[in-house]
Amino acid sequence: MTLVLVVLGAIVGALATGGVSFYAEIRRQRVARKVAARLIHGELSRVEAIASILLRRGAWDRPFDWGIPLRTWHANREAFAARVTAAEWSPVEKAFWLIEIVGRRERPDEPCGEHDIAQLKTLHRYSLIAKDVAFKHAAPKPIEVREWRETLEEIGAD
Repeated sequence: MTLVLVVLGAIVGALATGGVSFYAEIRRQRVARKVAARLIHGELSRVEAIASILLRRGAWDRPFDWGIPLRTWHANREAFAARVTAAEWSPVEKAFWLIEIVGRRERPDEPCGEHDIAQLKTLHRYSLIAKDVAFKHAAPKPIEVREWRETLEEIGAD
């Protein structure tokens, strides 16, 4: 009888330990996905603002480090991809592809050509779409959405 209780206790203990470890891993992955989405959203917000400024001015401004959003994307896309659908992934991936293309075209202190303007308009459009996708995954719960809106209001962003 004692042996049965010892074995039963060992099984229950193993299951409990495994369950706690499983829950901790799921939680870690969920946090990693939210952090990735928030970082991606932040970079897309910066890129959208830069594209908007460049379109208004019609000229390349002082150099913008297009590598920063790309490095953020490369560091976080795996965690982000774990949760998004293919339909959500596509505009986000395309936005970062366009960031790379536009970054190569940048010519500080020169006017934007017709092709530059077309690329910037496309980048601006995709960055807005991609930002919405990232935002959805950065704060999927209503209370978190409220926190995001309050934060955006505090910093004066739309």
